[in-house]
Amino acid sequence: MKRMYGIALIFLLASCNALPSFMQPQIDIPESAGDFTPSEYAEGEVLCESTHPTEADIQYALNFGSELFTETLWSQTYEISEYSAYIEYNHRSIPANAYVEMLLFCVDQGTDNVKEWYFDPNIEVIFEALGVLTINSCVKQKQFLYEVDADGEESDYVNRMWVHVLDKVHALTVKFVVEATYKTKFEEYSRTLFPEFSACP
Repeated sequence: MKRMYGIALIFLLASCNALPSFMQPQIDIPESAGDFTPSEYAEGEVLCESTHPTEADIQYALNFGSELFTETLWSQTYEISEYSAYIEYNHRSIPANAYVEMLLFCVDQGTDNVKEWYFDPNIEVIFEALGVLTINSCVKQKQFLYEVDADGEESDYVNRMWVHVLDKVHALTVKFVVEATYKTKFEEYSRTLFPEFSACP
């Protein structure tokens, strides 16, 4: 499943060309970073009336973090596809990317134990293109968080991915990728989005 603006695991900065060269973020992730969807794990009866997100699903994803992802600071692209409403934000002046995705788990188990059977096995694939990884995770009620430090060949990155299980079918994921030089800004953004769960204890 190829996506119009890039798959969820590719970190492209489509708006870079409009910036002066000294301001252009330097995050270049190959397209081979991986591509998987909940459909790969589908077994048994499909729970959803449609495997495509509803208008409410799409608006939920687009509205998430609106206080942070302002047009002044971030460019936005999005794509709606089977099992997913996917929004990509590229910071206009620093090497920072954010990805908000509404995922539909239209299978018998739905989101039950989704961390163990879906996210845990794939977390390294999600971030592997950034370099050598150190991964930590924690859980808080229906949310869980992966903290990922990546030692790349050219740059180091600090990354987090939050997953919020909304119901039996829906899970919202939020990924942040920021060059390590801007870790202070990264922590500020994390607290803005998740004030009570910005980092693992």
